[in-house]
Amino acid sequence: MNTMKQTTKSIITGTLLSLYTLSPVWAADIEIYTSLGSNATTVKPNVLFVLDTSGSMNATVTVANQAYDPSINYSGCYPSGRIYYSSSGNTPGCGSGSYFNASALQCDNAVNEYSGNTIIDPDGPLEVSGFYTTQFAQKRRNRFGNPYWDRIRIRRSSDRNFLV
Repeated sequence: MNTMKQTTKSIITGTLLSLYTLSPVWAADIEIYTSLGSNATTVKPNVLFVLDTSGSMNATVTVANQAYDPSINYSGCYPSGRIYYSSSGNTPGCGSGSYFNASALQCDNAVNEYSGNTIIDPDGPLEVSGFYTTQFAQKRRNRFGNPYWDRIRIRRSSDRNFLV
């Protein structure tokens, strides 16, 4: 019985102390704007709060991206007749040697759009969007003249004509 009283007193005392120490502390956040500490000079804050309520804030701005059109010769530093490639996903820079001749492209999935094993559109991703994502390989010949597929490596200008 004595242990029960002592346990009950301990619980009540612990609860009261917890409530006392967890009481909310009130502070004004304005102090961070008006006081820089005890050893600093007082400087008035420079705060500018702007609300733009002009009519232009109600307008929706739409920027239309022009769709790729294979019939247009786009200006820039990429000559026609070349297929540029990248292993990083970024567009190769102007003057990049990361290209092969378009006549060497034999990848049917880049030229035609498929659904399963059926061609559903003779205009593939390169014609429609101007880019195609996949893993490319070049058909090369080993020193015995046997053909094999290898990763794209352009060492000589003649390498740009290997089938891709």
